[in-house]
Amino acid sequence: MSIKRYTANKDNTITNAFKENLITPATDSNMGASDILEVFSIYGQASTSSVERARSILEFDISQISADRSSGKLPSSGSVNFVLRLSNAEHSFTTPSSFTLSVHALSSSWSEGIGLDMETYKDTGASNWVSRSLGTLWSTPGGDILEGEYFKDKAFDSGIEDLEVDVSNIVEAWLTGTLSNNGFLVKLSGSNEDGTLERSYYTKKFFARGSQYFFKRPTIEARWDSSSLDTGSLPDPYVRADEYIFKITNFKSSYKTYENITFKVNTRKKDWQPNIYTVASNTAPIDLVDESFYKIRRVADNYTVVDYSTGSTPSYTKLSYNATGSYFDFDMSNLEPNYLYEISFLRKNENNYIEQKEKFKFRVDP
Repeated sequence: MSIKRYTANKDNTITNAFKENLITPATDSNMGASDILEVFSIYGQASTSSVERARSILEFDISQISADRSSGKLPSSGSVNFVLRLSNAEHSFTTPSSFTLSVHALSSSWSEGIGLDMETYKDTGASNWVSRSLGTLWSTPGGDILEGEYFKDKAFDSGIEDLEVDVSNIVEAWLTGTLSNNGFLVKLSGSNEDGTLERSYYTKKFFARGSQYFFKRPTIEARWDSSSLDTGSLPDPYVRADEYIFKITNFKSSYKTYENITFKVNTRKKDWQPNIYTVASNTAPIDLVDESFYKIRRVADNYTVVDYSTGSTPSYTKLSYNATGSYFDFDMSNLEPNYLYEISFLRKNENNYIEQKEKFKFRVDP
């Protein structure tokens, strides 16, 4: 297993935007139960120099990550990357382009709240722009954040991209107790938010933890390269064939979400012809592929759940191999139950990557 996802356990949008009358700021509004998170800056709406802002805050259960490390499911510090992932939510309003979002570690604890209204801001409660919980103010309105090494910037071009940023140092600080886990705050950075550019950035939306879309919810994704390459098993000299056939030898048609599976993959050259011995012994040769990757997609909508990691560091979908064949581990809890999924393979051939024709479909049950 070289990928593990952890979903946020609370999130909220806080804002100082004006209500519909453009007089009353919605600093006491709460949107903790909404299925959307929002980030924006509105310049010059209430007056020629007014600036209205919205920021998103979210938190994760670090105890589960700690437990997985203690049990050996996660590698030690330095051998795993933790990536914060927020999925873009399409909407009917304007979407800004060419901006930067800043992801900060929060320095104060906060409450999620049960508000829903993101339009007229009629739901009040905490947390909000001024209060982190009922009766307790933020030290700084808009959220108490850490600077220095505990924030990350992410540039957006078209504006409809997902947010994906490495937050390994923050998560590791939480795990060691160097920092208290109060979650993240996501906001427009510097001049994109403070009005100095005299323009608005309205509005960037992400799916929240309450979204009906399983794979769109905010996650921390642990990624590491667990591949073990027994290069001594390769023939000498090793020459890549033009075509191979891949087969998962222990494949089943369905799995449970609690299962951690080691998929065993047999690879052989396509032009192999059996001889008298192999027919009699009912064995096929193993022609190892020295660099291959897996991908998993949901069949119903062709949604890629785990993509080939050819351009990523660490390369978290690379297959291992030894004298008995190739293999990879996968945690079925990463997948939404009651759906059909498909595994496909990609292999390197000189400077190119070739996707195999073989596909392996399976269902995940609760």
